[in-house]
Amino acid sequence: MSSKICFISNFYLTELYEKIAIELRQKGCEIFWICPNKAIYDRLAKRWGTENVLYIGISTILATPVDTLSFPECISDIVSNDILIRDRILKHRVVIGEKYLQKLKYTAFDFLTSNNIKAVFGEVTWSHEVLINRICLQVNECETIYYNPHTLRIPQQTFGFFLDEFQRDLSQHKNTQDIALEMKERYINTIIDDSNELPPPDYLKLNDQIIKKSNSVKSQFSKLSNLFFKQVDQQDPTLEASRLQRFTAGGLKFIRAKIYTIVKKYNASDLKDKKFYLYPLHKQPEASIDVIGKYYDNQLLNIRNIASQLKDDEFLAVKEHSNAIGDRSYAFYKKLTRYPRVLLVNDNANTKALIKASIGVFTVSGTAALEASLMGSKSFCFSDVYFRELENCHVVSLEHFNKDVLIEAKEVKLTKAQFVDSMLKAACNGMISNPKSDIRCIHPDNIKNLAQEFYAVINK
Repeated sequence: MSSKICFISNFYLTELYEKIAIELRQKGCEIFWICPNKAIYDRLAKRWGTENVLYIGISTILATPVDTLSFPECISDIVSNDILIRDRILKHRVVIGEKYLQKLKYTAFDFLTSNNIKAVFGEVTWSHEVLINRICLQVNECETIYYNPHTLRIPQQTFGFFLDEFQRDLSQHKNTQDIALEMKERYINTIIDDSNELPPPDYLKLNDQIIKKSNSVKSQFSKLSNLFFKQVDQQDPTLEASRLQRFTAGGLKFIRAKIYTIVKKYNASDLKDKKFYLYPLHKQPEASIDVIGKYYDNQLLNIRNIASQLKDDEFLAVKEHSNAIGDRSYAFYKKLTRYPRVLLVNDNANTKALIKASIGVFTVSGTAALEASLMGSKSFCFSDVYFRELENCHVVSLEHFNKDVLIEAKEVKLTKAQFVDSMLKAACNGMISNPKSDIRCIHPDNIKNLAQEFYAVINK
């Protein structure tokens, strides 16, 4: 009997998923899709069959009749509001958004169970993805497992299958005999061998290229043209509902990016003789802060709380995310720099050098905390990151601030060697990205690696 698996389409990531799906179909899997975008739905339905693709456009879901009495009671316990409030699009359409999510959970459950789908692969960015993840985890009558394939970043070109919306737990599906020698060596060379420097992530170089291209005259003209003329799919719960809303957001980003250039910033050299903690800002909206870091998504409040704990000779260096320039207002930076001994550092400063020079790193769920822990520096995370058991990594909450105690010491931490042993049960070979960000992800060799790893987790 073939395994029935489902992918949730997600913009440019859909192309990667399709190539993996083609490989898995050749291995005997039957492929299903859940799709929020009409144009992408039409393409997927043509290739995979209309009966295998669930379209979840807003009007379609709202018009779907649902008899809640015929479903398990626990579905109603999945709280729509908790998801709606954090969704970057639906939170602006709360009346429709609430009705949409309340109906979607029954429609999605019916699609998964009636088709006996064994596994769903998707992100945990949008409300429908988080909702389906919760159905898979919380409704006993749903035997589908939700896998969130996501890059692990360290070592590079490795990924894992996260099991929950917080990317807290990884599928540790590999036995000793499943772990390739090459993967062991990659982890040893990168994490355990102290003689090797942690290499800068590939995405940083690619990110610089993307930003350079984005700032070109041609790119700016294209963006302006899209703001005015590109059609809006009002039924897609992941897109702005109107041209005006899109134009306003795009215009504000352009103006804020220009204003950011005049905001006072410090160079790394200004921190040379200072004891400082580092807080790299998250791009926002983004799943890493709005979903994974819920309840700590107010970064200005996080910074204020950290600043309140600084000793008289300590500083907090805040570094802007290079992809987020233009996202935040001048008022944000003005408030930030008014906090005593909080310094906004130039965004082109070397993050790795700042981590090395700091006395600790604060983040909600960022990779900088993992880098700091591996480099022997303290890191403090506001969410239960997957590397939370690693020595030097500390998960902090408001309770720690209220008690003036930032470091939790209630548990024994893993050494780097123990951490590697744990990670090798979960780490997979391959690059998870989208072709627009990194074209290497759809290279045939990478697709072959990804398909093998997807097939392995399905059958374990």
